[in-house]
Amino acid sequence: MITTNLGRDIPFIPKKYLFSNDEPLVYDIGWPHLSLVYNLLLKYQGVVPNDSHFDNAFISFMVNLLQAPDPNERDQVIQFLQAYLTAFPQNENDLLKEISYLIEVYHETNEPFGVSSYLRLFSQVINQSTGDPVKLELFKVSIIPLIGSNHFISFYPLLTKIFDKMISLHPETTVLLVQSLLTHWPEAKPSKELFAIQLLDFLVAHLTQEEFTQMCPVIFKRYAICGESQHGKVVETSFKVWSNVKIIPQIVDNTKIIFPIIYPVIQRTTNHHWSRSIQDKALGTLRTVHDLDPLIAESISQQRKNANASVETEEQTVHKSWAIIARQAAKFDRDLNLARTLADMQKRFNGSNNIKLGSKNPQMKNSFYASSAVSMRPK
Repeated sequence: MITTNLGRDIPFIPKKYLFSNDEPLVYDIGWPHLSLVYNLLLKYQGVVPNDSHFDNAFISFMVNLLQAPDPNERDQVIQFLQAYLTAFPQNENDLLKEISYLIEVYHETNEPFGVSSYLRLFSQVINQSTGDPVKLELFKVSIIPLIGSNHFISFYPLLTKIFDKMISLHPETTVLLVQSLLTHWPEAKPSKELFAIQLLDFLVAHLTQEEFTQMCPVIFKRYAICGESQHGKVVETSFKVWSNVKIIPQIVDNTKIIFPIIYPVIQRTTNHHWSRSIQDKALGTLRTVHDLDPLIAESISQQRKNANASVETEEQTVHKSWAIIARQAAKFDRDLNLARTLADMQKRFNGSNNIKLGSKNPQMKNSFYASSAVSMRPK
């Protein structure tokens, strides 16, 4: 009776509801009837937990019901499977292998309904584990790839809980997690980026000093990109790494590597970000960074000042050259408005990004050159 009632076709969910960041809420119209069936099943299991009907075929049948869209039904299935694992702890790995297969199916179908349930069961099993290599392999194959999934936000709390436990059992997995996160970084998706930055902070704090030194260039390049984001919350969240007491000691030991990557970015955000509040936060972060290693910070700041000074000198030379050409042209062409030409040149040189006429903007260069050539043509 139980198998007949629960073994119906799972309701079809249109694909348009499956591509949002969150798992869609769907409730089965037949749940009032199904709830009675699950109530009978759980009571029967409580009386006879080792019943022979709970064989491998029936457990596979129940595991597949974790894909049901109704969260109430999935909760009942989880209760049954948790009680089953209590009665048959020797079958943990077989159950996890089935879950691993269903997670692979999720990556193909993009139907998120069962993933949170799979993670709840996986979390329960590893909490009682002492470092089983089978569970470690399943973690690498099935759980880590979920970092790049569409519905990453929906099961972020469960993922971090599992990551924390696995790192305590297998510290070497921290590097794999950081690499996977950086590889599947949610570009141009601010809502996901906020969670990704929090996860990166969490993982970086668990790196050993040697691992941190090896990976800090690529890690802080990502922090630098986030520090220049046009989304204010992303910038603000990325700056929190500079107040993380677990990470600061490692940063101090690697300022020569990190500061050249991050210091110019924070300066640009301080000067050019559209949000005044973010500019203020960037300025405060810049002071914090400076205080961590004033010698390296001052060295980088001075190098940038010298580079900017040489660029300005070059632009001034080019500007002066074009002004001389314009004045010479005015001597041969009385119709040439010298004042307007010089004003236009001044405006272009002082405009956005300090455009260079020497080589960087051939269209502007050709325009002035053509004007001068016509003006200097003998009449």
